[in-house]
Amino acid sequence: VDARRVDPSRVLLSGESQGGSVAAYAALQSPHALGGVVLYQTFLADQAYMLEWAARNADDLARKAKTPWFVHSGAADDVLPFADRGCASLTMERVHGSVLDFLARFPQVEIAGGGLYAGVGHGGDSAESRAALRAFYDAAFSADRRRSEPAWRGDDARTPDLEDAWYPAP
Repeated sequence: VDARRVDPSRVLLSGESQGGSVAAYAALQSPHALGGVVLYQTFLADQAYMLEWAARNADDLARKAKTPWFVHSGAADDVLPFADRGCASLTMERVHGSVLDFLARFPQVEIAGGGLYAGVGHGGDSAESRAALRAFYDAAFSADRRRSEPAWRGDDARTPDLEDAWYPAP
């Protein structure tokens, strides 16, 4: 962000499954308020480490502007509850709730969208979740939330048009 002079309000971090943990921790530790964070079908590993880090950096976190987050979980996910490894008591309701409870401890996190979507498995989505993501994206990157105009509009070969990447034509 600093080296390339990118407006952090135009940056969206996203991760799915284990990549969601990476995206979440990168966003939480970023010195910048970002445009948004999208977590898909994820869990948050090593929460104790992040809570220790947050305690050491509480003053900086208190001054940091809020970043909108979208947390998507599928109620039919058969991967994250680790059922195939004998974990019968862990449900997606508990996994999703633990992510939200953890993120609620951070003053810079604003849960602005997402949910636990019925019938959605690991890596999947639904018309409802796509509509919710679209609404989140539109709100997160609305003109009144941006602190600057986009540095590019997807018209060069190096950077894809986000609209096409997120919402491919049917």
